[in-house]
Amino acid sequence: MTALEACARHERAVVPDADGTGTVLLTSVGGVPEPRFGAGSAARHAATAALLELDLPRLRRDVDTTADLGDAVRLGIGPRTTAALGAEGSPRPPA
Repeated sequence: MTALEACARHERAVVPDADGTGTVLLTSVGGVPEPRFGAGSAARHAATAALLELDLPRLRRDVDTTADLGDAVRLGIGPRTTAALGAEGSPRPPA
């Protein structure tokens, strides 16, 4: 099952990051999501949405720091992120 399929089972759903505090996916069926940002955003979203802790490590990787970016690269990134990291002057993930 994909993340969007799991979320579609709920009027509103939130998928937290790997640490469980941030938000990597917020959905709303038939309405506009009300995003909240910063530390603790997942808990704030969960007050009005189903909290789904899906076993999807690539999705649940929130990239806020260089170390997070390195983790994402190790898990596997898409072609656009790969291209952006290869662009001159782009940040480089840790080795």
